[in-house]
Amino acid sequence: MAKSTKALIVVILLAGICVYAVHADFYHVYTLRDDNGGEILWSGDQAYLFMTEVRRGYRLSLPDYAWAAVGEYFNAPPLPTDQRVFLSVIHVSPAGVERHLAFVTNDTATVPRSFTPFGKTIYTFCGGVLCKWAGDKFENATAEEQQRVGGAEQIPPDIDGPINGWMKRGIGSVAGDFQFSVAVTDRLSLKVSQGNIYKSATDSAIVSLTRAGALPKKSGTLTAILGGSARKSMNGDCPRYSLD
Repeated sequence: MAKSTKALIVVILLAGICVYAVHADFYHVYTLRDDNGGEILWSGDQAYLFMTEVRRGYRLSLPDYAWAAVGEYFNAPPLPTDQRVFLSVIHVSPAGVERHLAFVTNDTATVPRSFTPFGKTIYTFCGGVLCKWAGDKFENATAEEQQRVGGAEQIPPDIDGPINGWMKRGIGSVAGDFQFSVAVTDRLSLKVSQGNIYKSATDSAIVSLTRAGALPKKSGTLTAILGGSARKSMNGDCPRYSLD
């Protein structure tokens, strides 16, 4: 009798574990969402792309998933279960294409933004401190540079047009489909196609590099920052590139 009771308890426990496993696996949805945006600056025969990708992971119950779909339509997505933020810098010139993963974090608030050129140097703020792009990473500006550039009023957040002898355009979701081109040289240009990420057939921005006499090479959607898979794990792996 005691053996039968123990066996029954074991069966009940196993059944409970199976029910929990079925509920955990089959009544939840796991999904990834990628948002991106950035700025392109160009002057003379060079251009810089500063692109931020926010990769968010969600674990939702079926009712929560249905409600999230409604919120997504109205541009009010749910909070993610986990997220990674990447800032990539791509420099295009007649010498070639340089790619750098400049920043990786979990918090969008800490990512540098609003890039402003002064002379041949591009400045922004890193953690509230004036910093500059130094070719392969961000460095804090020197005291002399801080005095020359000034404070936050000299780093305007939104400018589409000429600034300090350069041109600057934003890249991201817009009200409808939109395209523009940047002539880096007379033989090298960048074409940006973008659309409303929620309501446009053009899901995300696409950047194409065109050389005179050659077919354009698409970088891929900026869902993965100028190329790479849009569906990667949330383990911090950085995006890959294909702009050649």
